[in-house]
Amino acid sequence: RDVILNLWKKCSGYMVIIEEGTRRGSELINEARDLILNLNSVELKGEVFAPCSHNLTCPRLSNNGDRTPCNFEVGFVPLHLGNEKNDRQTARYSYVVFKKGNISDPTRKWPRLVRPTLLRSKHIICRMCTEDAKLQEVIFTHSKHGRHAYRCAKASDWGDRLPIKLGDQLPTIRKTLKTNGEKYENQ
Repeated sequence: RDVILNLWKKCSGYMVIIEEGTRRGSELINEARDLILNLNSVELKGEVFAPCSHNLTCPRLSNNGDRTPCNFEVGFVPLHLGNEKNDRQTARYSYVVFKKGNISDPTRKWPRLVRPTLLRSKHIICRMCTEDAKLQEVIFTHSKHGRHAYRCAKASDWGDRLPIKLGDQLPTIRKTLKTNGEKYENQ
């Protein structure tokens, strides 16, 4: 707590915190997130810049049925000293980026993909965290959403933000996880 507050007081614009992409790492990130968001001092007030498009409670941690941590994946080629193979590896991480003051970016409301994009025959499945702190799974098709939305979803990957506004008509929402873990169908 004291370390996070000390670092936050010293930064002038943005602060990035990265942890291992486990459930505990995600919980630690959210503890720091809650600490910064609940500060009462005007000069220390900040908002979440990334990965969330909101300042609400993380839907991954508030949902007791979903034990999946909020994490992302990065690929890398490890440094080998000697004649070892240069096999590509992946690592998962959890992170948060804070910004001092208010964020006035209109693209902030775009949902972020929180799992890999699933490419299927004639449709794309995207799992996103939305601006109202809900996890939503959206199925994009060329016929329902048009060529541009379909191609955008197809080219997107885990961690990207989709330049769409989720509404009742577009795109079609197959299911949503509420914060209490209940599932419901949205037709």
